[in-house]
Amino acid sequence: MQIKKPRFAAGVVVAGMVLLSTNNAAADDLPAAKSLTLEVQGEIQEHCSFGPIPDLALGDLMTVRGEYRRHVALDCNIPIDINVKSSNGGLANTVYPNGQGPYKGKLGYRLSLAMPIRKPATSVVTGTFQSAQLTGGGTLSSNGGVALDGLELTMRFDQLRGDDALLGGDYSEVIEITVSPA
Repeated sequence: MQIKKPRFAAGVVVAGMVLLSTNNAAADDLPAAKSLTLEVQGEIQEHCSFGPIPDLALGDLMTVRGEYRRHVALDCNIPIDINVKSSNGGLANTVYPNGQGPYKGKLGYRLSLAMPIRKPATSVVTGTFQSAQLTGGGTLSSNGGVALDGLELTMRFDQLRGDDALLGGDYSEVIEITVSPA
């Protein structure tokens, strides 16, 4: 019995040797090391969405107690600053904001902000402002992080004690909250 040897095997070995010798010859032709610089660029559209904040109707101010909380939708893929500014520095009597006689014309409050951020780990940045200081404005920064899960607003009104009494009438306050890139 005669064993036949496959012919293509010899051809593959010869072709492989030719390829190897060709690759070696190409590498030998380089006089020195060469480098290649590849520049890659791209872009992600910046966005920041800020939801509405419902108005707060308190009713009789003599019965105002506790905290009032509002969750505000906030989603930004860039670091931000939240600027807060008060028009009156407190809930002010619309006719006599400085009061009359023994009666006060303004009810102060404390506004607290809590904003969950990621940079890359998650944390929460907070800021607390007294109403009187907000006439000059206050800022809460995301400190280089991005806001992903909204903003929690908490408002606590000053408690009236002893001889503290508010002047009769209507009271109002406008708080302007602005979100801008940091």
